[in-house]
Amino acid sequence: MDFRERPLAVVDIETSGDDELKHEILEIGLLVVQQKDFEVIDSGNWLIKPYHIENAVPAALSRNGYNDHDWRDAKELSEVMPMFSEKTTNAIFTSFNVSFDWSFIKNAFRVTGAPNLMDYHRLDILTLAWAMGGDGLEHFNLKAVCEFFGIEPEPDPHRAINGAETALNILRKLKLEKLTPTV
Repeated sequence: MDFRERPLAVVDIETSGDDELKHEILEIGLLVVQQKDFEVIDSGNWLIKPYHIENAVPAALSRNGYNDHDWRDAKELSEVMPMFSEKTTNAIFTSFNVSFDWSFIKNAFRVTGAPNLMDYHRLDILTLAWAMGGDGLEHFNLKAVCEFFGIEPEPDPHRAINGAETALNILRKLKLEKLTPTV
């Protein structure tokens, strides 16, 4: 399949910290969209049960609003990853700061044994934003990029599906307005 015909799997995750080998995914938000018009063709939003919340960085938990009550019915990562795999088959992994999200998702595939059925390409919305006019950004974070391009920022606390929707809105703005690269 031509990569231009593959869907995009727009992903955001919330985690218990920055180290994919020490910290855990707490939530995965997924919007699978067609490349040609960014129509959402599938989606998923999963709260993930942590096993080592004692290793969490308090600031990370505060940022994503983690609490025992909201996560009481969270699913096991081993239950979620096969569903994620099925929904993202043949898709191109796409996220804002792809190296962060992909490192955790790649590790989740490894530890659960779920198959990674996605295309091998990765699309980083942060890099696209920088190349399409955002070289004047004061910070390389989602809020700064939203403000720079006039997009409603992700609300606090951060939730994965909101982050995926915000990332998709940036992608739509960049593509639909056909901004001219500045680099």
